[in-house]
Amino acid sequence: MARAVSGISQSVETVREYCEPEGPIELAASFDELRLDVRLAYRGTPLELPDRRPSDQEIRESEDGSRRLAGFMLRRNADRVATSARAGEHTIEFHFDH
Repeated sequence: MARAVSGISQSVETVREYCEPEGPIELAASFDELRLDVRLAYRGTPLELPDRRPSDQEIRESEDGSRRLAGFMLRRNADRVATSARAGEHTIEFHFDH
């Protein structure tokens, strides 16, 4: 649970800092004995969740280097992560095994 709380807190901070949210950031969660699923939805810039860590050079020299690093770290925190977009709303779904 501590890992999930930390990861979701970091995801909200990342969206607020790098994704220029337009309006509220919505969170929804469901939990059972086996898993915790969290859905984060917002309007703004999409957050890329790369499979590989950006290089130090990419982080320093690219406009989106810090955002990509943050996305990479969020991906590694959860057991599964998926993103989607529909009608201008971006969704990040986190799955944590219990």
